[in-house]
Amino acid sequence: MKESIIVLGMHRSGTSVITGITSIMGAYPGSNLMKPTKDNPKGYFENNKIYVLNERILRENNSSWDDYHFSCESISAEKITEYVLDAKNVLQDELKFVKRIVIKDPRICILFPIWQQALEELGIKIKIILAYRSPMEVAHSLRVRNEMPIEKGLILWSHYFFMAERYSRLYPRFFIEYDTDFKNMEVFLKKLSHFAGLALTDEITTQVKHFYSPSLKHHKVGLDNVGGDIPSYLENLVSLLKKKQFDNNAIDILRKDFYCSKNYYLYDYDNSLEQISLLKEEREKQATKIDEQATKIDEQATKIDEQARRIRKLEADVLERLAEIDLVKKMLEAKNE
Repeated sequence: MKESIIVLGMHRSGTSVITGITSIMGAYPGSNLMKPTKDNPKGYFENNKIYVLNERILRENNSSWDDYHFSCESISAEKITEYVLDAKNVLQDELKFVKRIVIKDPRICILFPIWQQALEELGIKIKIILAYRSPMEVAHSLRVRNEMPIEKGLILWSHYFFMAERYSRLYPRFFIEYDTDFKNMEVFLKKLSHFAGLALTDEITTQVKHFYSPSLKHHKVGLDNVGGDIPSYLENLVSLLKKKQFDNNAIDILRKDFYCSKNYYLYDYDNSLEQISLLKEEREKQATKIDEQATKIDEQATKIDEQARRIRKLEADVLERLAEIDLVKKMLEAKNE
């Protein structure tokens, strides 16, 4: 039976590294992969066709990757059927002729039901790797990359984690804390190999060690250092993650707390966004007035320049006439003599 490894995790949470490692160990991510960038020089190991479909699904439902309100439950059954068919076509096109595949796109955290149904209808077994990273590290990374406020980064991290954790409960799961679990790479690779059924040799271990670069991780605010002015649900969730206690009931309580309190937690942030929007609108109105005034000033300046030109011409004409009069006087004086 064909198997899939789905790597779930919020953006900036090490999913690219983890997918790269599984690829070195033999899982196939497809041929049409996203190219490396300066933000991810080792590569994303993200299939472009999967990415494009996920972006289209979000866009057609008036959403985007940074929408902390989105869930698949808001999509109509008719559209779900359409998207599942599209997902099956992508899987067949990119990954049909291999036994073990790996799928990674952080958006699948919130679009998981679509890919879940597509894989099941194709008879592909599902295993889950759920990657998580300190929410503060993710928030700081998003602030640098996307100029995103820390508050929104924490909200997104929470939304992605809670959705991914709830959606994936039916399947075998392997939780990975980036990058704490990589500190003893040999132990980590043995656990990953055992979970995913991937090959592990000395050569593969050497390749992985060469591939993984801790120096590329720039924002270091570990789980032990998360605290202070954060919501209680997040503080309690971080406590569970530090202890690696993935208890469904405990997480359910925190998830409900998050979605019930989100509006209160977001009040200042959303209110700030509204105030910023109003200020931007007022600034644009003022800029338009300034532009209009500048145009009028330019028009007045043009008129003044034209008047000055006419005055100069009149002065030149007057001087010319005076010179002519002076010449006539001299001629008359000469004649009278």
